[in-house]
Amino acid sequence: MRSVFHNVRASRGRSVPFGQAPRFVAVVFSFLLSLALPHGAISAGIHPDAVTTQTNIVRATAGLRPLWTDPALTAAAQHRAAEIVRSSTFDHVRPDGAPFATAVVEAGYPFDRVAENLAIDYLNETPMMDAWLQSPSHRRNLLNDGYAHIGVGVASGTVDGIPTIVVVQLAGSLRDPATRGWTRLTSALPLG
Repeated sequence: MRSVFHNVRASRGRSVPFGQAPRFVAVVFSFLLSLALPHGAISAGIHPDAVTTQTNIVRATAGLRPLWTDPALTAAAQHRAAEIVRSSTFDHVRPDGAPFATAVVEAGYPFDRVAENLAIDYLNETPMMDAWLQSPSHRRNLLNDGYAHIGVGVASGTVDGIPTIVVVQLAGSLRDPATRGWTRLTSALPLG
């Protein structure tokens, strides 16, 4: 009995057996896509807005107010995610030994309180959120009514030589303006 192969033309006139064509196309497509997109742009499907939405769904189910996205907290979370990947240090302590909250201060968020949830190696938000809810400390952060704002950062790269995705979620509340070192300006114009 003869084997029958359908051939697909590949570059330079070579032919690829039909059974290998899908794999060949997938490899070529992946390679071309990796050249076209910036490093880290191909993620496993973790999106900061989806993490925020799922967090607020969990909070609403518990009767809590939603967290509002804050640009400074978001910048701090993104910076933390990138530094965790860059340093291969998956920890609440920064690579220089400082606490994570120093990244929040550096980003310009004058917090009264702040919390950090970390995740690594998740392909999408739902199992990550489920894992956070199973952990008492992460659950406390998610369901703390003292927080008003949220920032989420996602970075891809390698940690300990293994390709991965790191997610950093920061929740915080601002200090009272009276304690931020701001002063009231009095009017220089006479009134009345």
